[in-house]
Amino acid sequence: MYCDNKGALSAAFGWKHPNPRWASYDLVSLIRYHLSQSPIKWKAQHIRGHQDRHTKYENLDIIAQGNVDADRYAAIEMEANRSVDQRVIIGEPWELRQNGKRIVGDIEKRIRNTIHEREMKEYWRKKFSITAEQQDQVHWEVFKKVNRMNEDWVQTWMAKYNSRIGGVRKNMHRRKHATDDKCPCCEEREDTDHLLQCKNKDIQEVYDEKLREIKEWMEKHTSEEMIKGVEAVIEAFRNGTDLNLEGCHDNMVKAAARQQFELGQRAFVGGWWSRRWSTLQNIYYREQGKKNKASIWVARLISQIQDMIRNMWFERNSQLHNKEQSQHNERMNQNLNTRITKIYERLNKATPTKRVLNDDERYYFSRNENEIKRRRIRSKHRWVKEAEDIIEILEIKLKRNNSITNYLTYAAKEYG
Repeated sequence: MYCDNKGALSAAFGWKHPNPRWASYDLVSLIRYHLSQSPIKWKAQHIRGHQDRHTKYENLDIIAQGNVDADRYAAIEMEANRSVDQRVIIGEPWELRQNGKRIVGDIEKRIRNTIHEREMKEYWRKKFSITAEQQDQVHWEVFKKVNRMNEDWVQTWMAKYNSRIGGVRKNMHRRKHATDDKCPCCEEREDTDHLLQCKNKDIQEVYDEKLREIKEWMEKHTSEEMIKGVEAVIEAFRNGTDLNLEGCHDNMVKAAARQQFELGQRAFVGGWWSRRWSTLQNIYYREQGKKNKASIWVARLISQIQDMIRNMWFERNSQLHNKEQSQHNERMNQNLNTRITKIYERLNKATPTKRVLNDDERYYFSRNENEIKRRRIRSKHRWVKEAEDIIEILEIKLKRNNSITNYLTYAAKEYG
């Protein structure tokens, strides 16, 4: 048996027993049954597909010609769009149906999704802050496609983003892991929506670069009017302004863009897009004579927009943790330098000669103020925190004993 699909050959002739979780469980089970019942001993043989792309059909061997013919007949059959024969085939496994459609594979997952899909829709509807009426405008299958095409870590990141539980400063401040809820890059209040709206110059560069890549991709796969409509929605959410469709002249695209804008930024980034985008892309494909699936195009576009958001987030984190010269770290550096100056002022006021300090404390303050200020931010931050604790304890002790003599007696008893 010749086939240009190695996976199909492995499923039909491999050692693994057919599993209901497999995508084509019904077909594989049927093939396995008839192979076992056949008086002929079959052997699997892989053949390279589409050889006619590089070699004339007449120059191919009979096996390669058969493979080309099979592809051609399959295309003709798909074009015919015949109704499926409902007669039972001998050896066919038991079947399940959902909404009148047969479940042909990955049965466990399909059953689980059927049971919980309504709950999932309601959960995301609330997270995206849209009404039940607006939910009917959303292409749910596109949302599922976006999540399926992403890697596991991306799915996890997007789940946190869409659930609004990521590590933005608003959440970190609420959890008491940050001193305020200000964006580390622009000093605006940082919630999840702010990631797309941050005006930091380095983040703006990331946004511009990614948007350029998205537009270049769209230019290859859709109409100019669709590009204008999608870009108008992105820019409106980015700048926090009303939707500007002056450059767009297609009324259907305008209607799709307005409906998407009304669904809100959270639904836009999260993947809840209007069905109208798929309808418009279908029209474009028909005009171009293509048979591509519009829902896949929309899902890929959403995935690229989400990738842009993640890259803006990565730049934000890089500025916060890695770049000494970022706007955030420059502000932090100024703040730390001010605190260092105050520490040395308090130290000189409490003990001008440093005689009341023990050996460890004297060593800790052995470097002068300018040397400490030249340190890197992380080292400087640790030093400031520990130094402020030492000074505070020193001031309490001096105040409690009310004289240097008493403090020296106290220190001698404590440190020996």
